[in-house]
Amino acid sequence: MDWFVFAVGVVIGIVSITSTFIMKRNLKFRYGPIKSLQEKTFTLTRNINDQLNRIQQLDNQKQGITDLVKTNRDELLYVQTELDNLKKRDIS
Repeated sequence: MDWFVFAVGVVIGIVSITSTFIMKRNLKFRYGPIKSLQEKTFTLTRNINDQLNRIQQLDNQKQGITDLVKTNRDELLYVQTELDNLKKRDIS
């Protein structure tokens, strides 16, 4: 009778260990891709934020260049006007 109780205990232990192993494997199989997707999402979000920051920097540079072009254009128009005025005075 003692060997029967021992054998039942061993069988219950083996079943318990096996079912725990199967459950862990199933959980890893089911939720492993979620963790991988979360990591990819984090990486992609960081890359998008980096690109948005770069776009903002380029927009700022563009605005600076646009302002400089406008200033140079205004100065050119002023110089052309002054030159035209000087030519008119020389002709007169």
